[in-house]
Amino acid sequence: MSSLPSDGNAHIRDDERMETSEILRLNYPPALVNRPVVAGLVSTFGLEVNILRARVTREDGWLIVELNGDPRRIADAREWLAREGIEIIADPPLDVGG
Repeated sequence: MSSLPSDGNAHIRDDERMETSEILRLNYPPALVNRPVVAGLVSTFGLEVNILRARVTREDGWLIVELNGDPRRIADAREWLAREGIEIIADPPLDVGG
């Protein structure tokens, strides 16, 4: 008999777990440039974050990220980002800079 997983999803088989991916552009205002936002996406929401493009200065910054994980957690993370004051643009072009 195998042991139960410790993640609280013992009733969900591996093939039933839903994962999705979203590409977002995150525009940071000056007050948030030094905040560990990507770390929060990982530690608080359990998402995998792939930084595809970025430009960060002392005045402002933007990231284009791919978020991978449970769709509900991605939705929660998007709400959190918006509450924190980060502008979110879904499906941004990857060849466009600042």
